[in-house]
Amino acid sequence: MKHLKEQNLLDNLTRLKNEKLINKELYKELKEIYTKQYLPDENSYFYQIMVNKEIESNYIRSIYNSLISWLFIDKELIEEIKTVFKKLNIKSSLEIFAGTGIFSFYLNKYCNISVKAYTKKWENDFYFSDKNLIFSFLNKKGIIKEVEQHTEFYDLEKKEKNEYDVLIANWIPYLLKDAEKVITNLPVGKYLLVTTEGEDGCIANNKFHKMIEDLELVYIFRNLKSFPGIHDRMYLYRNNKKKN
Repeated sequence: MKHLKEQNLLDNLTRLKNEKLINKELYKELKEIYTKQYLPDENSYFYQIMVNKEIESNYIRSIYNSLISWLFIDKELIEEIKTVFKKLNIKSSLEIFAGTGIFSFYLNKYCNISVKAYTKKWENDFYFSDKNLIFSFLNKKGIIKEVEQHTEFYDLEKKEKNEYDVLIANWIPYLLKDAEKVITNLPVGKYLLVTTEGEDGCIANNKFHKMIEDLELVYIFRNLKSFPGIHDRMYLYRNNKKKN
């Protein structure tokens, strides 16, 4: 969309407000999330319009995805993850295809999870580069790092296999050969957290669900909220079976 093609992402946000494509309340909250990593809660305007499905413009989803994350992340979801991880004694995570890294940042800050996150270098995409304030901030903190190629994710997983309890793969291109290799070689005893649509969804089709059929479904998170027209679900699996 032409409104999101400028180099300064904050200017884009201001322009959307000035053109009345987003209102002042949403502008304020998006700016707080983007510049200060604010976590929306039940009192926030953004939370209310997500719960009530009152989003009137696709620009809202586009600007949120571009600035922050493909997932709408709020306090209710993070608290649910915190409760589940504590019950299962999950204390560390490895996230691949991590975008800006903000999901891992929230896990670290609010759930006391030891995190490592990696994303493929976005050479021609300024959204997930040092021009993105979230990415730049978390990269400097050491929470998220870049890799040059997708093929490096599998090597990272093997290298880090004794350093994490849960592998996080939210909205990744699951059928990309390198992503498939990582998921199908999940070590025994490790958890896998994925966010995707159901079978025949745009980000995971029947082949993906076949790929993970030997994993135990441990939990389906109830507090993930989707933008209108999107039917995301967040699942937690565990590999309990040794490969033959």
